Amino acid sequence: MARSLDKIKSIDGLKETLKLSVRISDLWFIGTLNKSEQAKMVFVDSDGDEIHVVCKQDQLKECVLEDIPFRKYRFARFADVLAGQFEPGLLVDVIGVVEEVVFGQVSGKGRRVVFKLKDLSQQLLSCTLWDDYCLQFLKFLDDYEGDGPITVLLTHGRIKEAQGSYPPSVSNFFKVSKLIINQPVMEIQEFNEWLAELGIEARSGFKSHGEGSTQLSGSIQLSSKEPFFGKTEAKTIDDINTISEEIVCVTVGTITRIVLDNHSWCYTACI
Repeated sequence: MARSLDKIKSIDGLKETLKLSVRISDLWFIGTLNKSEQAKMVFVDSDGDEIHVVCKQDQLKECVLEDIPFRKYRFARFADVLAGQFEPGLLVDVIGVVEEVVFGQVSGKGRRVVFKLKDLSQQLLSCTLWDDYCLQFLKFLDDYEGDGPITVLLTHGRIKEAQGSYPPSVSNFFKVSKLIINQPVMEIQEFNEWLAELGIEARSGFKSHGEGSTQLSGSIQLSSKEPFFGKTEAKTIDDINTISEEIVCVTVGTITRIVLDNHSWCYTACI
């Protein structure tokens, strides 16, 4: 008698072996190519439930399955994220229209761009894209010649919990995420239709050069310093010396002397 199939939602860690009929909706590899390489993927079953899986390439068996749907996006509501109503460590999909580009850096290490997304409830959520995702986003802005809104769909995003006065934000998760910008996919088309039907105003475009520049060189700061200082608690050096827990704050000071000896360190910085 053939063993019945297990469902993803029934996985509770009590069974040592499972028999699943699934479709691979996302696939990526980690490790050394052709040596210790592992396959990481997201499985979806006939109920549309998903699970993250790690295995060796030779542990997979391909077959034809017609009753398993392709991946469906499950977009996180910005209001829920900002209210802290999310499960830490659980990757989410987000979709929204670009409202403001806050910061971008493409030189040296830590290439990143920070911008704000607005959803259909007009909530704003900060989004950070790193490395190749950063370059993809900035190149799109640089090449964009349209006058319509810029809609971003990010899959498998990682939510960063609130820190001090900084609210929760979302970012790409290593190379797992997929970044889709203004592409003719159903989810983006439906989002834009709802955007127009609800009468939600959206930025109609961003300049490629000049004011608000996003050219791919150096480090760019696209918004004034006032919002940054206004949303962050200011601390004096004396205050910092008495802090016993990790916080986010701003300290403004003047360099009076730089001491260099065998036990000191310094680094090049731009203020």
